Amino acid sequence: MYKTIIRTVFRLIVSPKVAWRSIAEREENHQEFLNGFLYPVFGIVALASFVGGLWVVPDGDLQSALKQTIVNTVSVFGGFYLSAYLLNELAPRLNLMKSLLDWQRFAGYASIVVYVLFVILAFAPGFVIARLLLFYTVYIVFAGADAYWNVPDGNVMNFTVTASLLLILAPLSIYAILGLLIR
Repeated sequence: MYKTIIRTVFRLIVSPKVAWRSIAEREENHQEFLNGFLYPVFGIVALASFVGGLWVVPDGDLQSALKQTIVNTVSVFGGFYLSAYLLNELAPRLNLMKSLLDWQRFAGYASIVVYVLFVILAFAPGFVIARLLLFYTVYIVFAGADAYWNVPDGNVMNFTVTASLLLILAPLSIYAILGLLIR
């Protein structure tokens, strides 16, 4: 299972168009997507947050590690569901079909850079330049517009901007709010 996850993550980052075609052709139901890809990725985010908060962060202790784990895990979970729901509701405006399960699948795969960034920053919180990797999400969404959704040429830019903003800002907004409340 983890071999497949690593392969999918690698393909989405290195060659998004090929990865999206493979994902679109893949015969997987929603539970297979959740249990075989998304939840293990969220588990890796949680584990990295805990280990990073306990041993890597200066003055790390159990309490701060647990707080960081909660904030990061709720951020990726909430960001995933919020962005998928909002994309589903905006689908008619983007001239696409409403299908919450398809939008969840798209949001889960397209947000992979956000999830990888949460893992990287758990071990290197001072690595500010890594946050620039978020902008690579725009290219992954752009590649998915054609290969996964078959967005008409006139709507690709609108789709890419809208989806990218939601996929990036939803988890980061939740992270910021929880960060203020918990700390």
